[in-house]
Amino acid sequence: MGMLRMSSKRGFTVIEIMIVVTIIGLLATLAVPHFRKIRRRARNAVFINNLRILSDSVFEQYAIENGGYPADAPPGVIPAGIQPYMARRVHWEEGTPIGGQWNWDRGATRTDKINGVYASIEAVGVSRTADQMRELDGEFDDGNLLTGMFRQTPTGYMQIMEH
Repeated sequence: MGMLRMSSKRGFTVIEIMIVVTIIGLLATLAVPHFRKIRRRARNAVFINNLRILSDSVFEQYAIENGGYPADAPPGVIPAGIQPYMARRVHWEEGTPIGGQWNWDRGATRTDKINGVYASIEAVGVSRTADQMRELDGEFDDGNLLTGMFRQTPTGYMQIMEH
């Protein structure tokens, strides 16, 4: 008489696999918003750093060496004479780290003001909510988009260079 042999195959049951998949899904659900917030903060930091480079190094250095700021330029277009001051630190033509385009606004005369100021670096068409921009302003300026040196405009957000 032959003995019945029991197969010794080992594996996971459907229930065990479902439990593991559920746990992974739950962990992903908890982690994704956190990663989005980290990514948004990283882009905010890059944006703030770019604004500081543009205002403190690029445009101020140009103004010191040339006796004033460059002429107004359309969004996405590097103002005339600024390219040598960029030195590959900020990629103006590629847009801002928070979406939209860089824009240099300057009035034709000191009494001619755009958005209430004579000269500013503006981010137009950004892809952030007003709350996210207030958060960014809190990291960079005074946390109020109506006051301080970083303000909201009808088309975006500006860093005031000169009133």
